[in-house]
Amino acid sequence: MKCDVCGEGTVGPFTRVRQIEYAGAMGNVMLHFSRCNICCSEMTNEEQSMLNRRAVIRFKKMTDGVPLGYDIRLMRKTAKLSQVEAGSVLGGGPTAFSKYENDDLLPDAGMATLLRLLISDPTLVERIKAQKNQTSIVTHRPFESMIPSQPSSVWLSTSDADDEDDHMSSYMTKLVEAQKPLMPGENWGPH
Repeated sequence: MKCDVCGEGTVGPFTRVRQIEYAGAMGNVMLHFSRCNICCSEMTNEEQSMLNRRAVIRFKKMTDGVPLGYDIRLMRKTAKLSQVEAGSVLGGGPTAFSKYENDDLLPDAGMATLLRLLISDPTLVERIKAQKNQTSIVTHRPFESMIPSQPSSVWLSTSDADDEDDHMSSYMTKLVEAQKPLMPGENWGPH
């Protein structure tokens, strides 16, 4: 390929070890680039940039104790999950595991902990899947049950002033009851 800078030389691939620092740790990372044989200009194409980004993320993962992409891939395959299924069952969304496995993304601390646990014991995936498949049980009454059945004391006439304390007491009782979990067999709605 002809050099875009000088127009005379030929551009060829090169690699160089570069020392980088992350979180107080120093490490060497292999970087990919292209260089002109005449003017010595250096440039990176899209593929080289991706390889460099992945190399830096791998170094960060090693520094942070986060599993590397190939370890994550092995765990996922051992658990017999596709990347999309892993993202659904374990979190992160449909493309997260592709990014984790290719070292395109550094998972957050919670996901990193989960990945370490699953790598040490891939059978935990089955337990997580079982938990996810359980239907969630609604334990609180809907908002409508907290609405008073009578108008607020602001709308009460002075002749109804004696009823105001009873109304507020009833309203507070409804608010408290609305926070109680439903008991088996109990239905929504007025009591």
